[in-house]
Amino acid sequence: MKKHNIKIEWDSAVEHVIIGAYNVNYGARSIKHEVERSVVSQLAKAHEKGLLKKNTVVKIEADITKGDHGNIFLKIE
Repeated sequence: MKKHNIKIEWDSAVEHVIIGAYNVNYGARSIKHEVERSVVSQLAKAHEKGLLKKNTVVKIEADITKGDHGNIFLKIE
């Protein structure tokens, strides 16, 4: 937040999707991979498109009715 002046918020559905990706064989790596795949990559794409500006609020939300674990998406305000 200090470096980019961007606020990130998420709801419990996002946590549910990320936790759903947990694999006992891979441990914490499975959660790290899910965060990178579903959150960090979307943030990077938004940054590349110039959507992340100072004082932006990024809301990370999830639709748990779709897919095996759910679908994570960003709302940029």
